[in-house]
Amino acid sequence: METIVVLNAGAGTLAGASVEAGAARVRAAFERHGIAPEIRLIGTEGCRDALGRAVAAAPDRLVVGGGDGTLNAAAQLLAGSGLPLAVLPLGTFNHFAKDLGIPLDLEEAVAVACTGEPRPVDLAEVNGRIFINHSAIGIYPYMVRERERRRARFGHGKWRAMLAAAWRALHDYPLLGFRIRIGESALRRRSPFLFIANNRYVNRAYGLAEHSRRAALTLVVAHDAGRLGLLRMGLKSLLGRIDGERALDRFELTSATIESRRRRLLVGVDGELVELPTPLSYRLRPGALRVLQGRATARELAAASSVRESA
Repeated sequence: METIVVLNAGAGTLAGASVEAGAARVRAAFERHGIAPEIRLIGTEGCRDALGRAVAAAPDRLVVGGGDGTLNAAAQLLAGSGLPLAVLPLGTFNHFAKDLGIPLDLEEAVAVACTGEPRPVDLAEVNGRIFINHSAIGIYPYMVRERERRRARFGHGKWRAMLAAAWRALHDYPLLGFRIRIGESALRRRSPFLFIANNRYVNRAYGLAEHSRRAALTLVVAHDAGRLGLLRMGLKSLLGRIDGERALDRFELTSATIESRRRRLLVGVDGELVELPTPLSYRLRPGALRVLQGRATARELAAASSVRESA
């Protein structure tokens, strides 16, 4: 069985140490399972092209090591292909791996890549662009753009730049007008941010409790609560206590259309920024990606069957 392991050398775990030593550690972990992988080191620039070449090689198993941005690029290429993806969580937050129960320990993650079974995982998309975790409009992409501007101009570290960007966002307090269409219903909102999470799993990362067992997108839109209200929501989100916040409306859905008077909107997609033409069309793609995960217990299989029957 041919195994290709693609490692993003710029990922958080590899960037802080010798990349060659990290790659050697990954190779040794696979060899302990009797697998001699082909290791390919890639950079953040040209990541999609490098992953595309790995997919074109038609391996039996594609292993991708990196953060959620790297995994997003892999998911865009593998969606609907049937080729299973194995995940080595080497990023800063690793939301996708956590949501799927993939171990953060490298040796344990390699064991899952070698012995796990492929299971379908839901993806989401906006205007045809896939995301694995979340998409955001409004203050969040505004902050990310300001953070990257400060890092490039002043050489600030990531967290220092983000704190400065958050302060700037509170000062500017950008508001956007939206018309949100969900099925036959439509509602208007003037809001500092709108957030869409890919099904129930990722909600826990942002302090949103699990309210449903069915596959769905979760749309969260903030009221115009002013600067202090926005600051309060941000602090509650950091503490994992945002669920039940009265200044937020929450909807579970499988598709939605976001209309705006603006011809294009800056959109955060798994932490990356893209400008997309309006209207923005969101939809769920159930089971579009196959990911190698630990073998399911009888209880988990019964729960998955219940979800399919209720969907």
